[in-house]
Amino acid sequence: MSKESLDLPPVLAAPRRHSRRRRVAGVVAVHLAVIVVTAGVVALIQDSRPSHPSTSPAARPARPLATLTSPVGSASATAAFSPDGQLLAISNGEGSIYLWDVATRHMTATLNDPITQGEQSVAFSPDGGTLAAGAQNGRTYMWDVAARHLTATLTDPATQGVQSVAFSPDGSTLATGDQNGRTYLWDVATRDLTATLTDPATQGVNTVAFSPDGTVLATGDQNASTYLWDVATRHLTATLTDPATQGVNAVVFSVAFSPDGHTLAVGDSNGHTYLWNLATRHPAANLTDPDFSLGVQSVAFSPDGRTLAVGDGNGATYLWNIAARHLTAILADASIEGVGAVAYSPDGRMLATADQDGNTYLWKVASGR
Repeated sequence: MSKESLDLPPVLAAPRRHSRRRRVAGVVAVHLAVIVVTAGVVALIQDSRPSHPSTSPAARPARPLATLTSPVGSASATAAFSPDGQLLAISNGEGSIYLWDVATRHMTATLNDPITQGEQSVAFSPDGGTLAAGAQNGRTYMWDVAARHLTATLTDPATQGVQSVAFSPDGSTLATGDQNGRTYLWDVATRDLTATLTDPATQGVNTVAFSPDGTVLATGDQNASTYLWDVATRHLTATLTDPATQGVNAVVFSVAFSPDGHTLAVGDSNGHTYLWNLATRHPAANLTDPDFSLGVQSVAFSPDGRTLAVGDGNGATYLWNIAARHLTAILADASIEGVGAVAYSPDGRMLATADQDGNTYLWKVASGR
């Protein structure tokens, strides 16, 4: 991403470095975010050795295009763009989902959890007609986006909190990962449970993601492991274990497939983002957050696959050039709360970063297509 692709203001502020995963510290939201553009970073990362880039002393600030603030000022637990890019869904972690018009920056609807439990994950169906929301009460709610009506409730058989939800690329299957170490596959049309994938370590599933062709499901757990499942056979085909910790004192918070399906990005609680080569099942790179990492909360590839956005618990979002393994920019949240979710718009021109202080920032980035 070039420096010219960002809007520049006259003020620079450094982020504060305190956060926990999806928890609110009870502080006042600050509607200011800045960006530090980096230069002179490490040029190459081999295998799983980390990079430690330094920021340029001549870094220039930039402001987001917009700040969307939760009406109740609670945490923005997760965010997702609709497939047409017109809507942004943001859950507040306390039982409400807000639908924002991306063009006007106006909130157009509020979808309330019937039992008022915090939603941990939201996902639009590929056709944009349905919004799935996983809640702490073990239920996943299916909303008709156009009508703003609740159409179905999928109940976790173990009644455990649903941490992550994802639709298959063809929209026929919904995966829901829970705190009990299980991932359930649901038939979207019939609302029937079709399979249960059990975490071998019986650890909570924090994140789920389908490969672009829909043949593989990745699930990340609290034991620093990521599992690859064959969607058709329901068989576990590979276990990717955090190279630095080998499963000790680390949690996988987020996974994302590259658009070409060749790479899986895995973000952990120690500030590492591993890029796994899915053909060899080996880590091709370790992108390590700069100073004061409080753990990677969310990762997302740009639609063209050239950039990876990494949201950290320290309130910063790092933008990495995938080919060069260079850190190209830092989007710094002025709030003390961490970035719980990052999401690219479908055209790749905008990045949403949602923090745990109830603010979601929209950033103008280079075209992702």
